[in-house]
Amino acid sequence: MIQDFIVNLYNQLFYMSVIATIIGCFILLFRKITDKKLEPRCHYIIWAIFIIALIFPVTLPSKMSIYNIIDLSALKKENSHYSNDTLSLASSVNEIEIYNNMKNEISNNNHGNEHYFSKFMLDVVFAVFVLKFFGSVGAYMILNYKICDKVVKEERIDRILQDCKKALKINKNVAIIRQEKIKVPSIIGIFKLKILFTNTTLLLKDNELKSIMMHELSHYKRKDIFVNWLITFIKALYWFNPMISVLLVYMKIDMELATDALAISKMEGIKDTEYCDVIIEVAKLSSIKVDHVLGLVSTKTKLNDRIDVIFKKEEFKKYRVLMMIATFFMMLFMLLILYPTSYDALEIPKLYLQLEDGRKIDISEEEIVKLSNGDSLRILAEGSDCKKIVLYEKYDLSNGETDFRLIKLGSEVHLQNGEYLYRFILDCNKEESISYTIKILVE
Repeated sequence: MIQDFIVNLYNQLFYMSVIATIIGCFILLFRKITDKKLEPRCHYIIWAIFIIALIFPVTLPSKMSIYNIIDLSALKKENSHYSNDTLSLASSVNEIEIYNNMKNEISNNNHGNEHYFSKFMLDVVFAVFVLKFFGSVGAYMILNYKICDKVVKEERIDRILQDCKKALKINKNVAIIRQEKIKVPSIIGIFKLKILFTNTTLLLKDNELKSIMMHELSHYKRKDIFVNWLITFIKALYWFNPMISVLLVYMKIDMELATDALAISKMEGIKDTEYCDVIIEVAKLSSIKVDHVLGLVSTKTKLNDRIDVIFKKEEFKKYRVLMMIATFFMMLFMLLILYPTSYDALEIPKLYLQLEDGRKIDISEEEIVKLSNGDSLRILAEGSDCKKIVLYEKYDLSNGETDFRLIKLGSEVHLQNGEYLYRFILDCNKEESISYTIKILVE
């Protein structure tokens, strides 16, 4: 049962990663069309739909959704306890052919290898996730431990810090840390905030230090520290889909642009050119990327675009209302058209046997059931959309006789003394079916 849960979980994650990738690609297209025409925070807000698609398995019923046209059922991966018979249960089906296929499939004992391979792959996926995410957590804890006693206590530094906190209306204690491991000024900490500087950056002029501190504190003001950890978690969880990592890089670029916009809007006495000069100088310090910190510069490849956006801030102010309207409609478009209407493609239906006394037996969880002579049972199905006809084969283990029938879900089956192997085939769609096997001992 635990194995079933893990299989279904990772099937769900794979499906969610495909949906999120489609949404993320549309966001990139939208960014390209509205490049330097839309305020940075508008681009950043739109990424919320991408994140929601990755962490919340929710659906929005919409008649306009592309998934009403595009069939993603091919993404479904059957639970290893089931088999894919690829049978059709239409009324015109050849029952003799079905019978032969079922008998051959019953005598086939090759499913064990598939089970172990599936379990091995799931173990690999989970192990990589643990190594990647907890590796980042461990690196953060080690760094935090090494710098805990390196707080800078200088009057000049403290004065600049207090001015920045006042401008951003931040009351939380913030420590300035002197260290040499991370060259780019960065902010870390969830409960105890720390801004990391090197000896070189601490010697910068007052306005340059103020620009750096305003940027790092703006990350805290905008809750980017939490979002950054969420991104780290998502990258580790969806490591098997490299497109997710690529899209998250673009999301972090928009995060930096939005942070620049907030920092500049709250600064007094510092020109845009001075702020841009600081970004350029800091970019020369290091190209090392660290997931668990937020630095002034996260990538060098977008510095020109970043500076261009900074100089367009006055133009953005003129059309702010139109930009927010465009953002709203883009998010509405993704919710109504790009968001999934259901996750049925991954829901593996369950087949139940309901006895006369009301008890329900889940065939996927039971291998053998003991019943009394004369009992009757009903065949029920729950879960994904499936047809109402089920084919079952009753194989008498004592004499090898076989009886098979097409019946409707909910129909009664009367039991007689003996030891039987029941094989049920539930038709889920036009191309494939799910097979269930249970041993019933009637005394």
